Amino acid sequence: MERRNLSVTLLSLFFVLLLTVPALAIKTARESKLNGGWQIWISAADFDKNEVVQPGVKEKKLADKTPKPWLGKDILIAKVRDGFAEYEFESSVAGKAYIYARVMTLRADGEQSWFIALNSDEPLDSVEIDTAKNQDKPAWAWCTRGFWRKPGGLIGAESPTALKKGKNIVRVRPREADPTKEIMMDIFVISTNRFAPIKGQVGPLFELDANYDAAKEISFAVEAKNRLAPTWAAIKRNF
Repeated sequence: MERRNLSVTLLSLFFVLLLTVPALAIKTARESKLNGGWQIWISAADFDKNEVVQPGVKEKKLADKTPKPWLGKDILIAKVRDGFAEYEFESSVAGKAYIYARVMTLRADGEQSWFIALNSDEPLDSVEIDTAKNQDKPAWAWCTRGFWRKPGGLIGAESPTALKKGKNIVRVRPREADPTKEIMMDIFVISTNRFAPIKGQVGPLFELDANYDAAKEISFAVEAKNRLAPTWAAIKRNF
């Protein structure tokens, strides 16, 4: 009886610790320091939380149609305008942020786009990422646009919200996407300086594949989501 009570007590203590100590997961990204700035490059398929939008591994038919090479191991695919993907990362600096992404649509004349918001749940606090237009065939391109409610309108790539020192959260939403007009994202980058000083330009701006390939891979810890329930179920099975 005493041994059983001791087991119950230890189990209860362990459960309390699970509630009070956040579980951590190790994430990877790439980091660079181009032109005196700082950049973090994140795979769009490596999200911490998602709704509706899916990685290519779960949308295999569409992923198989999407041209390669991909820079990441997988891609993010939106089939409708609903849903989001969320990412957590650590920054050693704070200040202005500029956002670019490697995107595409299977329709070469498509006008679909993404919203990427830094440290905000408000869609209008986003940089708009247009898919590349006027191409002879579907292709990946690094794009930006900058669309937000602050006076001035289109401010190419600049986020209306700042980068924080320490924990940051990015939320990616499809602004326009429909069946047969799906949009894809490979990699996005948050940078403390502009890659191209172009105001209001829409469409592909530059080629950043080589910069991504040259960036250094880094690892950092983030809070693991939805880990408590499976852990508790496993504990109960063992007692």
